[in-house]
Amino acid sequence: MIAIAGAATGYGLYGNSGLLVHISGTNSEDYTSGDGDEVHGSAGRDRDYFAKFSLVDQAGHSLRLSAEKNENSGLYRWGRR
Repeated sequence: MIAIAGAATGYGLYGNSGLLVHISGTNSEDYTSGDGDEVHGSAGRDRDYFAKFSLVDQAGHSLRLSAEKNENSGLYRWGRR
């Protein structure tokens, strides 16, 4: 079984504003069951994306915007054969 995972996060401040960005990832391949058979459809791919912008203390007001996306592909085997 091959699995790859990774993550990266960046954050920056400029005056009263800030930006946060996060990216993650996971890969895998088909796994082998206990009886030695390869289980097709068990491979997966996950991704997470997140970004947030904040603007605070501007004449008594604050603004916060964020966006998030989560992807999930591949087939997952559930139950018995």
